[in-house]
Amino acid sequence: MLSSRDAKQSLGLKSVRWKSASTQDKLDAPAPGEKEPASTVRRPCPKYPSAVYAGGKKEAEGWRDWHYHQGEIDFIGSGKKHAKFLRVPSTLPPSILFEFMVSEWHLPTPNLVISLVGEERNFPMKPWLRNILRKGLVKAMQSTGAWIFTSALRVGLARHVGQAVRDHSLASTSTKVRVITIGIVSLPRVLHKEVLDNSQNENPIPYKSDDNSQGTLYSLDSNHSHFILVDPLLDRGPASARAAGHGDPTTRLRLLLEKHISEQRTGYGGKGSIEIPVLCLLVNGGPCALEQIFQAVENSAPWLILAGSGGMADIIAALMSQPHLIVPQVTEKHFKEKFPTANFSWEDILHWTELLQAITAQQHLLTVHDFEQDGSEELDTVILKALVKACKSHSQEAQEYLDELKLAVAWNRIDIAKSEIFSGDVEWKSSDLEEVMMDALVNDKPEFVRLFVDNGASVPDFLTYGRLQELYRAVPQKSLLFHLLLRKHEESKLTLAGLGCGQPGKEPLGEPPSFSLHDVARVLKDFLHDACRGFYQDNRLASCRRADKVTTKRLGGPKWALDLTRRSTAPWRDLFLWAVLQNRHEMANYFWTMGQEGVAAALAACKILKEMSHLETEAEVARSMKEANYEHLALGPEAHLLGARERLKEGIQEPVCYIRVCGRAQRGGDWGTWRRVQPGQLCVAWGVKPKLFSECYNNSEDRAFALLVRKNQDWSKTTCLHLATEADTKSFFAHDGVQAFLTKIWWGDMATGTPILRLICAFCCPLLIYTNLITFSEELPLRSRLEPFRELDSLDTEKLLLFSSPSIRRDEPSEGRRAGGAWAEASPFLLSRWKKFWGAPVTVFLGNMVMYFAFLFLFTYVLLVDFQPPPGGPSGPEVALYFWVFTLVLEEVRQGFFTDEDSNLLKKFKVYVEDNWNKCDMVAIFLFIVGVTCRMLSSTFEAGRTVLAMDFMVFALRLIHIFAIHKQLGPKIIIVGRMMKDVFFFLFFLTVWLIAYGVTTQALLHPRDSRLEWIFRRVLYRPYLQMFGQIPLDEIDEARVNCSTHPLLLENSPSCPNLYANWLVILLLVTFLLVTNVLLMNLLIAMFRERLA
Repeated sequence: MLSSRDAKQSLGLKSVRWKSASTQDKLDAPAPGEKEPASTVRRPCPKYPSAVYAGGKKEAEGWRDWHYHQGEIDFIGSGKKHAKFLRVPSTLPPSILFEFMVSEWHLPTPNLVISLVGEERNFPMKPWLRNILRKGLVKAMQSTGAWIFTSALRVGLARHVGQAVRDHSLASTSTKVRVITIGIVSLPRVLHKEVLDNSQNENPIPYKSDDNSQGTLYSLDSNHSHFILVDPLLDRGPASARAAGHGDPTTRLRLLLEKHISEQRTGYGGKGSIEIPVLCLLVNGGPCALEQIFQAVENSAPWLILAGSGGMADIIAALMSQPHLIVPQVTEKHFKEKFPTANFSWEDILHWTELLQAITAQQHLLTVHDFEQDGSEELDTVILKALVKACKSHSQEAQEYLDELKLAVAWNRIDIAKSEIFSGDVEWKSSDLEEVMMDALVNDKPEFVRLFVDNGASVPDFLTYGRLQELYRAVPQKSLLFHLLLRKHEESKLTLAGLGCGQPGKEPLGEPPSFSLHDVARVLKDFLHDACRGFYQDNRLASCRRADKVTTKRLGGPKWALDLTRRSTAPWRDLFLWAVLQNRHEMANYFWTMGQEGVAAALAACKILKEMSHLETEAEVARSMKEANYEHLALGPEAHLLGARERLKEGIQEPVCYIRVCGRAQRGGDWGTWRRVQPGQLCVAWGVKPKLFSECYNNSEDRAFALLVRKNQDWSKTTCLHLATEADTKSFFAHDGVQAFLTKIWWGDMATGTPILRLICAFCCPLLIYTNLITFSEELPLRSRLEPFRELDSLDTEKLLLFSSPSIRRDEPSEGRRAGGAWAEASPFLLSRWKKFWGAPVTVFLGNMVMYFAFLFLFTYVLLVDFQPPPGGPSGPEVALYFWVFTLVLEEVRQGFFTDEDSNLLKKFKVYVEDNWNKCDMVAIFLFIVGVTCRMLSSTFEAGRTVLAMDFMVFALRLIHIFAIHKQLGPKIIIVGRMMKDVFFFLFFLTVWLIAYGVTTQALLHPRDSRLEWIFRRVLYRPYLQMFGQIPLDEIDEARVNCSTHPLLLENSPSCPNLYANWLVILLLVTFLLVTNVLLMNLLIAMFRERLA
């Protein structure tokens, strides 16, 4: 064992003096009569806030110098374990001590402090109690980010806690979560305390921690991470400070530190919104623990008492239910039962009886739990219940429960929040839940969001544009959305700087970028195009649009400034988009269920996730985006339908659906009420999954069709069909109701079962449309046709389709028609039939197809028959072909640039070229222009013919797209297109093998032939023909070679083969045919079969 002198010479320790703010710039002097150690380091103390301690009185007089010593302990024989320690006087203000722990030790601010109080002697521990300490306590510390205070010595309860921490550190592979165990002990009780004296260097102090003891002296536990050693010899403060507390100075300092920590505030996400909860945990314990429990209860500290652990814990647990029986005789009986070997005086019994009476009088602060009887709950659950119970007892105000509710959110304990906080005893206001709602949203906890909404939180009142902007600013920096917003944010700053608006403001270093809703709107614009037009703009200033349009273009900012204090006009939609952009499916599903226009919202989410999956670099995140099932939400949300068909039969004409809302109604009302849902407002209850759109379609086709084409107000008046087309949702279009609606549009006013042959006949002879050859829809009276849609007026349903269509206007009777005689009645019939036939999409398509065939026929005629070189050409048919192609160019320009999208030409062009068939059209037009240009010159006439011939092939391949709509040909064309992708991979293997074989055989058979055209012919062309059976044995087999080397032969004749390694050439041929015709061909067949499956 090292002596005190040896330790001072070989071990390092710093001694620092803390001073008050009034004397922080001066060097302090030693106390009178005391010689200052040579190793003492003097430095000014930082400006710590005034501490509240010793019963809450502020320190009025100036602080004298506070001495402390800090260092590091190296536990010998404990696997290189190190722990930091701090020697402090017992009169040190707790504010300074806590500030040192956070700033000097760099400990994270705790979310919870667990103060362990128990037996400080070795005692037999029950197996369940050991399991609670070794698993439950460490798990609770790790999951909540807690500090734990113990007595620091290698004895009793502190030793068992240290072993639990050690077992966790050995079993855990994560280095991010630290288990912080802080031991607070009086230095005179520490064995080998002499080695912790001052030394002249800063090396870690070797310390041996063992199980040996010397009376009441025990070693420090090596499994603790930090130690606070209370040294009474360092008490150099004023006499009033030394006398501020009574009893054990170490216990007093510990209680003051716990009280000070409980008055501090911490926040999840750095908002500083939650007071740090401090919970005392009593395990076993002797009679001396009563004084500590009493003092802590006086400071309103909650206690969790483990019944069945023995000692004082069992005594208090037994007397808690019957506080009126706490009399000296009963106290003496319990003490003799739990401590049979101890002798107690009657004065001690009376004193302990008074303490027990005072303690049990505060039952709201005491929680008794017997894990031996009820071991189903985890320790962190019991801890949170104890904190909630302490809050419940003295107030029924919602504000008093906020800290506990925030803890439940931080610990993700939805069960505790439901059973203990939202149990019906407290009336919650929407404003009370705004802060915790923000925490639940940022930390992706949809269950809590749903719980808050069900218990009074009003999302329309909560979500202002300012809060929505905060949500986007809290996006994780590693997410794709953050990078997209950052790109738009940087573009906005560069635009402002480039247009002479001054230097853009720079964010402080380390601070996240200040994203605006304008940046969010630009990101959404890239995904949804016109479906998000006007998002996050102040539409109240729309009247100033023309005046501000030029100015905003110059400034590059938003069209109209948005008031961030205003409430969102579509809160559920905005939260749904926020969740979808972050790939939070469960959160998005809940917002989708609560919002309106669910079909449009689900289709918009499909479009967003499909676009983001192409940009995402993380494979797992991209896969989750692709697997998101919003397409099925658009077809079949989770809802419980109530006899919609029967209600329609009873005379309810409005297209409504009745659902059972599980929870509070969206716009108020009782729990579990039946609610009427208007078209497009798809609300759901969790658990049942019939098809809502299918049910609406089965009840009324016309109303279901109206839902598909109504203009959705929350999505810039776009229709569901437009969103489905943008998102390319094949499952949505494959739905029976959607297919029936598209079929109805396709055929117009003609019967959907009309044979194509009749259409062709009417197309060739238009007079047949006035016969019964083609069946048209019946001419229903106007009133009967409009009646089913009266209720759709309030929803701004497609009036253009239903009310102002030409057929309806034509059917309306007028006085002039009644008086006009037979011709007046016949004329509308003739005109109506004519427009119905030629205005039907199927007729228009058939006409386009016929005309395209005529175009190809004209192109073929020009190429094969009437393609005259200059100066004789071009001929009349060729000029007509040029004009026809010019009309096709105009059509492509219209499709690409003359659209309703509010974007620049570059973005319109990018959207246009996304379609592969548009790329095909561009190639065809480009080749045609090149070909025509070349054919106009005599020198390049043949080149022009060649280019136009290739261009004809491209135009002919365009027929594939036309026939893709056919019921039989369409699926096969799609399969062929997918097979083409597999062919490219197959061709790679085939090309490698073909070149390898061709080069080898050329080198063996014709080593001296240097003619390039013959080399390419034999290396590439001949092996390709051999794959299909064209094998030139006369050039390969030595026995059949008949070659002459006469010098009069022409130079372009094939050279004679070299017969030196003829046997090797034959072997290579056999191998080549075996690999290509058997292996690779079967591989291609297998790939095609898998694609078909």
